Amino acid sequence: MAHTSEALEALITAADLWALDTEAFARKVAALSFYWLSEDKSAARSQAPGLTLREAPVVEVQARFADNTLAELVLSFYNRGDVGQIDRAEFERQYETCSNVIARLAAVEGRSWLRPPAGARQSLRVAPRIVVWTAAQSVYRLEAAASEIKDATGKATLRPEYITLSIKPPAGVSRVAPVGMPSGRAGLVALRQRVKRMPNGDVLLEDIPMVDQGQKGYCAAATAERVMRYYGLDFDQHAIAQHANTSAQGTDSQAFDEALSAIARAVSLRLCTLEKLKIPGILRQVKSYNREAQRRRAPEILLPTAGVLNMNDIYSQMDKEIFLRSRAGAGEETRFMRNVQDKINSGYPLFWGVTLGFVDEEVLPQGSRGHMRLIIGYNARTGTIFYSDSWGAGHEKKRMSQAEACAITTGLFSMEPG
Repeated sequence: MAHTSEALEALITAADLWALDTEAFARKVAALSFYWLSEDKSAARSQAPGLTLREAPVVEVQARFADNTLAELVLSFYNRGDVGQIDRAEFERQYETCSNVIARLAAVEGRSWLRPPAGARQSLRVAPRIVVWTAAQSVYRLEAAASEIKDATGKATLRPEYITLSIKPPAGVSRVAPVGMPSGRAGLVALRQRVKRMPNGDVLLEDIPMVDQGQKGYCAAATAERVMRYYGLDFDQHAIAQHANTSAQGTDSQAFDEALSAIARAVSLRLCTLEKLKIPGILRQVKSYNREAQRRRAPEILLPTAGVLNMNDIYSQMDKEIFLRSRAGAGEETRFMRNVQDKINSGYPLFWGVTLGFVDEEVLPQGSRGHMRLIIGYNARTGTIFYSDSWGAGHEKKRMSQAEACAITTGLFSMEPG
């Protein structure tokens, strides 16, 4: 649509772009269908149909604010999670189009990052292409990434991942770096000071950036982006998804564990695994469930005698009430809450792997299956945990009893200074 394209270009080239507060921004982008990702209005997102920047199609635009003032615009021209797979020729064509559009907008010569960035990206066989245009009003950074994958015959092919543009004010030139390089560590040295303790017993980590994963199965990658940004590190869910080999249907748990570990090492953090459901644990869960089902004279779960255990299939056969009752155990709950309290008190958000569908929750954009969310607080007096999903506004802070939270847990991780 011509009016959205014109409105987006008008926003990017506006003389007062980096002076816009949230109210002025909302007025200026009325035609672009932006919506706030959280109640504090620290970020907004648009996926307006037909959105383009001149001749370059735009999948989504995100606006990020600091101290109520616009601090960054991020345009996704292509990402595998939203758009699906494209071939190399189309990827190159789109990249060339985007590069030409930005060069004309910036009206200065771009500077390429010729070497593969250090740290996390060393795990990738194909270095991302990064070009930076430093104009008088804004700094434009275009990044395009692809992964080398092998088919069943061992033949290597290039799989396009994303094409992303970051726009920041000139004062942020020193902060412009390849995605995946640290952009700040102030939060890491003062994490304990960010823990909020309320008179009613609530202990919370506040101001964790919100990310909306959209319709993609990027819950794990989006959750990781939020933690990275909370720590002052510059990662986004598409870069993380590339490391984790994420598809639009989700992330293989082992691949994501490996990717999280690699990312943590690259930014001098370490991944701490507090709980992780493995085959022996799954078998114990099924055994406990069947014992409770027998007591209630309900159907039991029959496991396959060969092949791979599909947890979604197994859980889909289980009765909610029987499952929760079979998972009740003072010892497990005590260990779970001890882990939660220890990490939250230290200022570390917890990556929380769960199975949805067993606990009634008000709004669940996705069905009964595996999911990754954040634990951001607790109340020991009431036996409550506070959690957050990467689904945008309304999902910043929710609560659940420790018994229910422990019952649906499939994994619990933290990222901490090494």
